[in-house]
Amino acid sequence: DMPAKSWFEAVSLLDHYVALAHGGAEIRQLLPATCVAIVKMQKKGESMMPQVCMSHLWQHGRVLAQMLRDHGFVAQNPTDEEVLAQELAVLTALGWRISPPTIETWMS
Repeated sequence: DMPAKSWFEAVSLLDHYVALAHGGAEIRQLLPATCVAIVKMQKKGESMMPQVCMSHLWQHGRVLAQMLRDHGFVAQNPTDEEVLAQELAVLTALGWRISPPTIETWMS
């Protein structure tokens, strides 16, 4: 239920985070929690509310974790604590700049 622009921005945030984190296998293990955290940050920005109901995101995180496991990767279902930790990790790695320049912003 996010607009296409928000998904593009979420992928851009994930790309920036992975490039800065240099975590390798750890990043893959926490990928479901990281994705949930990034979408959660996007939703917070859209609603301007500090708390956003994200119960359905955990289900998507579990599906992503299962897909990774099916392909031979180690991935755990995201917990509340992991999502909060990944939210802080992403924010810290990006210097709290959650609107990095994208091709779309350069062209507009």
